[in-house]
Amino acid sequence: MIGATHNGEDTNYLWENVAHVNPSFAAYVDGSFTGSRLRNYINNHTPKKFDQLINIRKTLPFNGTESVEFYVNYTSPFVDVVASIYPSPDWFVGVSKLPLFEQGHWLRYIAIDLYAWDAGTRNGQDFFSVPTMSVPQGRITSLRNKYPFLQYQNPLGVMIFERLDSENCPQNGITYNADALIDIVSLTVRNTPCHKPIPYSAGTPYGVPPSDCYAQSSSS
Repeated sequence: MIGATHNGEDTNYLWENVAHVNPSFAAYVDGSFTGSRLRNYINNHTPKKFDQLINIRKTLPFNGTESVEFYVNYTSPFVDVVASIYPSPDWFVGVSKLPLFEQGHWLRYIAIDLYAWDAGTRNGQDFFSVPTMSVPQGRITSLRNKYPFLQYQNPLGVMIFERLDSENCPQNGITYNADALIDIVSLTVRNTPCHKPIPYSAGTPYGVPPSDCYAQSSSS
């Protein structure tokens, strides 16, 4: 899983619905290379497009969970994350241009349900098909409610973004620090989402996560 923070400008993103992917992104999601090319693209792009690299190198097994902590800057409060689906032609899950700062506040807790996307670089009908290059290259499209994901009514997983600055946690009776220039965020990825949705506004800066489940906010 690879991601980056950025300022949200139109050309500063790893991926976006109906956009063409860049070669480094394509090499990661279609399995041509490991994530080294995409990490290098994030770290060394000129002119600079991204602020912080987000990186989990492990393969997530079924029912697996992985977490990583990263800094997010007041001037680059948007986050993109991508995780390739393996095996597959060029499918992936992730979030694009997700704001971690809204209406003058750092958001406390956000959970995004994960559905499959097609990167548009390879042709293939199922997980184990032998892919061929897409000529011309297609655009990113959602695979939600499309073959072979018709049978998967639940999301494939969930990405959870949680602010770690516990000193400013409102339930502890301490004032929420909305003016901090740099925040620390934890990203947790589960490939089995919560199956007991609890009504919850994931976009509220003062939200407190449910104790035994996760907020349901779809990215599709």
